[in-house]
Amino acid sequence: MPNEPKFYNTEEAARVLGVNVQTMRRYLRDGKVRAIRLGRDWRISEAAFDELAGRSEVTPAKVEAQS
Repeated sequence: MPNEPKFYNTEEAARVLGVNVQTMRRYLRDGKVRAIRLGRDWRISEAAFDELAGRSEVTPAKVEAQS
């Protein structure tokens, strides 16, 4: 479905932001980004990710398409 929201896991969000996975987990733990916790995993909505990327001083990393 075209209108389904996109969610990032912790590793994907860290890679796109260009930060270490531990840094991303700290952001989640400290409440710097809105996310949903599913068991031990986190899911970050595209909207929440965009908010974080917009106010972050980190330059997003270049993401290459995976084959």
